Amino acid sequence: MSLTNNDSDNFTLTLPRSNRYGEGVMIGAPMEANLNGYQPDTILGDGVEGFGGGIFTFALYHGVLCYLTTERGVRAGEINRAQQFNFVRKAVWEATKGSAVAIAVVSVVLALFPAITPIAGLAGIAGFAIAGTRLVNEAMVTFSPEQRAVLKQKADEAGVSIAGLTDVTDDGTATAGAPA
Repeated sequence: MSLTNNDSDNFTLTLPRSNRYGEGVMIGAPMEANLNGYQPDTILGDGVEGFGGGIFTFALYHGVLCYLTTERGVRAGEINRAQQFNFVRKAVWEATKGSAVAIAVVSVVLALFPAITPIAGLAGIAGFAIAGTRLVNEAMVTFSPEQRAVLKQKADEAGVSIAGLTDVTDDGTATAGAPA
């Protein structure tokens, strides 16, 4: 998240955007919601289930990502909760609108050619790894200094090394002898 000063001396909040097509397809396409239980599926049914599950999963991911991103602004007092909700709502709507066609195309292709579903599953694993990394990075930045200190203390007590947390001193410089 960044705040930029526009021409009328008002600040504008800029949210990071997820890759609507890449992340949308990798996260969304393999997430078929089995709406009819274990009944025999039709190509149309598989396509609709894949599209619905994909859009829902991608919207949920993007909403959490935007929430974590805007939380820094709320804690700094730059925006309030109502503004945060509106930013997240608008960002999720724009992201899902932009990725809907790509997720629909992949859902139809997977419904027509179910033999390539394992490839979509591998893409889903890669997509969730990317998404998880982005979410963890945003969550780590969102922590207050007090929360980071408690987390660092607990990690040190457990003998766990967390890159960017346990290997950084209080003044922000990296330590050479961080435990592995």
